[in-house]
Amino acid sequence: MHHLAISLALFSTLGLVSVRVAGAQVPHHLNHQGILTDNAGVIVDDGPYVLEFQVHDTPSASGTPLFEQQLTVNVVKGLYNVLLSDNPGGVLAEAFTGATRYLQIRVVDGPGSIYDDLVLSPRQQIASVPYALVAERVGQQEETTPPYPPGHLHGLRLVRTAADRIQIEPGTARDSGDAANLRLATAITKQIDAAWGVGDGAGGFPPNAPGGTVQQLTWYHVFLIADANGTIDAGFDSSPTANNLLEATEYTRYRRLGSVFYTSAPDILLFLQHEDLFLLAQFPSSLDINETSSTTPRTKAIFVPPDVRVEAIMNVLTDGNSDNNGAFLFYPPELGADPTPSVMNPPLAVYNYAHGQGQSSHARVVRCLTNTSQQIRYVSNRGDVVVKASVVGWTDPRGL
Repeated sequence: MHHLAISLALFSTLGLVSVRVAGAQVPHHLNHQGILTDNAGVIVDDGPYVLEFQVHDTPSASGTPLFEQQLTVNVVKGLYNVLLSDNPGGVLAEAFTGATRYLQIRVVDGPGSIYDDLVLSPRQQIASVPYALVAERVGQQEETTPPYPPGHLHGLRLVRTAADRIQIEPGTARDSGDAANLRLATAITKQIDAAWGVGDGAGGFPPNAPGGTVQQLTWYHVFLIADANGTIDAGFDSSPTANNLLEATEYTRYRRLGSVFYTSAPDILLFLQHEDLFLLAQFPSSLDINETSSTTPRTKAIFVPPDVRVEAIMNVLTDGNSDNNGAFLFYPPELGADPTPSVMNPPLAVYNYAHGQGQSSHARVVRCLTNTSQQIRYVSNRGDVVVKASVVGWTDPRGL
């Protein structure tokens, strides 16, 4: 009678995949290698063998297997290599929920009848739970790593890759509720003018958002979203807190990464991003401000994302009489009491210009914090100077 042994039956090469991509669970795979010999150490005959693999929680030859799979393998000089995977005989991750597991191999069929229906003994202890399986179980917890600091955001830059598509580059962030870490391992692209779908290259617009489809001449926020299992995806929403997107996708966590404007072309307005800085590479046809100045403070809506406070960056041109001196102040509407501008000592010094002889026009770059209604406030010490202003970009704290 031939008795076979496993001289090398360790989980020596792990290829288990436990990454969830766009809501779809990739089947687990576990690479197993071994050498078949008889009790005297003689390598078995070459040829095809039908092997049955079982994972047990006991070393004794009893009990119900936690996982089993039967495969036909080609044995050469005793060596074989198989790829175990989820199947009707069990799910790998579920087989490794305990501390100690044992591998049993049965030769169902082989070259010649001497190799038929032989159980290799003893069962081989799997010294430790395969790392990737542990990683998956941890990944299904609230935290996979120590919590990132509140507000943490690294990478996740937005890039317009096509007229209707935004790519989010890899990066990490703390979700807006400060409950979980979000990690995007590879870039993901979403299409703004298609209904939201799972994964890279799919639609990103929630059909339950106002209008049902993307609306022209409208701002949309871009979000990284995650479910309780850590599945990462992305999408667009007119809501600054991703209300429609979360409802449509049944995801529970989000982090706003920036905002885009959908034009009448229709397309996403061109922009460039560097960290929190967004610069327009394509400009709206009209100026944000184009009027004669006033000594009475005015509130003006400008071309910046709605529902969030950003620091607007504007090119400002003032044109007046060559013998006039004047001052302009730009400031947040929430400032409270309106300041009084002065050429010599302008309050806040947000923006100041002085007209001298032969200098009737001035151009400056002005930065001013907005409110959540896209507004700024400005005032002048003169009422006879034309002021023109256009937003060229903004800085956005992106979720803070």
